[in-house]
Amino acid sequence: MKSVRNLFVLAFGSLAFLTACDSYEREGVTNEIYVNKNEITLIVGQSDTLLVSPVAGKAQWRSEAEDIATVTDDGIVKAVAQGSTSIVVMKNGAKFTVGVTVVNSNPLTDVILTAPKLFGNYAVSLIPGATQKILASTVPGNANNVARSDFAWWSDNDNVAHVYDDGTISGIAEGSTVVHYRRGTITKDINVYVSKTSPFKGPHLLKKDTPLELSFLDFDFGGPEVAWHDATRENQGGSNYRADNGDDNARGVDIEGSSNIGYTANGEWLVYTIDVQDGGVYSLELCVSGNGGTMHYEVDGVNATGTINVIPTGGWGNYQYNTVSTRDLRLTTGRHKVKVVFDNAAFNVKTMKFTYVDDL
Repeated sequence: MKSVRNLFVLAFGSLAFLTACDSYEREGVTNEIYVNKNEITLIVGQSDTLLVSPVAGKAQWRSEAEDIATVTDDGIVKAVAQGSTSIVVMKNGAKFTVGVTVVNSNPLTDVILTAPKLFGNYAVSLIPGATQKILASTVPGNANNVARSDFAWWSDNDNVAHVYDDGTISGIAEGSTVVHYRRGTITKDINVYVSKTSPFKGPHLLKKDTPLELSFLDFDFGGPEVAWHDATRENQGGSNYRADNGDDNARGVDIEGSSNIGYTANGEWLVYTIDVQDGGVYSLELCVSGNGGTMHYEVDGVNATGTINVIPTGGWGNYQYNTVSTRDLRLTTGRHKVKVVFDNAAFNVKTMKFTYVDDL
């Protein structure tokens, strides 16, 4: 009997304890509401929608400064004038405040890229496998009428060059394409040239109003069997012209005295990158010396001149222009690879001159 009485007392005490705990927890419960944003920034005239949870029940919305921003019964905030205020929502005795900043519109007027320019247009040169990152900035710098996410990069030919979302352009294979950048409604184009050779001391520009006098020494970067071919492995001329100007991969070309290429042999060739601003017919004059011979020019892999006869000048140091049969090159606007091939070589070469003659 005593054991039963003790068990009853223990059970009663436990029930009282649990009841007391339940009463304590319930006293700590408060009503809470949440809004999907703690603060918003709007341009004058813009709107944004605030969502309150839990959704059950009617919420009361108000703006603390309706001359700056208003709010509807559905939580739609509209920017009225520049300034700062708060939107307050109340529901079931709970309250939530959202900070609102309103700024004036600064329309985007232009976009500037960090890519270099050629003839006033953006242009990037890459070798296959190389990359270059292009950054974009807005004009004005505080333009705010276009969302930061409203941009895109794309390439006309991903087989030549691919562009990533961060503006990194990757050269894939030789050729040319156009990479585009769009911000809002403004689009910028980048001409992308992917080649195993690149201009040495370039760019070398052809224009209507300015003849181009190009040294034979300034053939492309790229190395043997890519930018040049020489019959001998060593530089018989002994000049360090190329190495002194950043090219350590041209030691086999026979450069004499930092002025001319000598010891020419049959089948040797050199490649030059030419950028043509004004497409047209260009006369070609060569400054040469020596015993004469034959050569020809190729443009983008096609023989563009046929055989050029180099007339003897009467001495290896007697350099003369206009000692070759007249040859005109028909060049379209854009970038071209010009290959000079020595077919029957017994002469030195110094410079070549391109002069605009006529339209195509």
